[in-house]
Amino acid sequence: MEDFQGNMLRPNDGVSIIYSENGSAQVSIPRRVNPNPAGYLQEQNATEFQQESFPIVSGHQIEGGAGTHFKDSTVKGNVYVVLRLDQTITISELPIASRKNHVPLRFRIYGKLHEIEKADVMEKREYYIQRRREIKEEINKLLSGTHPVFQEMVVKIEQERDVFLSQAKEAHQSKMDLYDKELESLETQASIDFENEKKQLVSKLISNVEEKRRKIKEERESLDITSDHLLDSTRGPGKRNLRNRGLDTVLNSSNKANVRRKQTQNQGITNLTEEEIIADLTEIRKFTGVTGPLSLPNGTKKGTKSGRR
Repeated sequence: MEDFQGNMLRPNDGVSIIYSENGSAQVSIPRRVNPNPAGYLQEQNATEFQQESFPIVSGHQIEGGAGTHFKDSTVKGNVYVVLRLDQTITISELPIASRKNHVPLRFRIYGKLHEIEKADVMEKREYYIQRRREIKEEINKLLSGTHPVFQEMVVKIEQERDVFLSQAKEAHQSKMDLYDKELESLETQASIDFENEKKQLVSKLISNVEEKRRKIKEERESLDITSDHLLDSTRGPGKRNLRNRGLDTVLNSSNKANVRRKQTQNQGITNLTEEEIIADLTEIRKFTGVTGPLSLPNGTKKGTKSGRR
């Protein structure tokens, strides 16, 4: 293809002519803007416009834009396109060596490929639109909670939750039963230990009381003996000593030594008064814990002493 000055238009210029089997031809020309100083339009991005049908006539001019569909069963040769500033398209027939009454195979192949590509693009576009619509509907179902997969997963999660809660309740009840049995066992053992401790405490207290009673009894007997001895030591001799005779001197020599020894042992006690003796007995009672009346040196006590003798 050439422009009106005879320059060849390259394929990437966006201008193309496609013949079909029925003898029609499709011309696609890019939109051109911003004329250069020479008065020609500069190429921009190619854009296909709505196609129109015109017969292909040598030297025929078409007003009004690019992208024109031509039909003419008589013309099967090459054509060239002239683009002017007023966007007038001139279709002319180039001189060719011979004319063919059929469409060349390559043009038919190009046409088929173009139709296949166009159909594929439309099919992909429709598939894309359909998939986008389906995805949008699926998202809406997910947001509203009506998606079947979502509902199935929710049911599964609910079942797992119910099983988990049931197992947790069974474990809780089992632990509570175990704790109840353990508490009952501890209460029983505590009661048994309490009774045993109580019995041991009573036995211990009874033993302590018996021990105290025994000690008090022993101390009382010891105190009675000591009191009697002290009271006896404070009395004067009961009989008058006569003058010793010769035989009595020999017989009683050992008795005199014994009496002198006893007097020496009781010398510190015979000098105590009755009040001092009572005070000493009271102090002894405080330390020993003995209770009861004091054994005083009265007539009754003396009578008891004399009765013992």
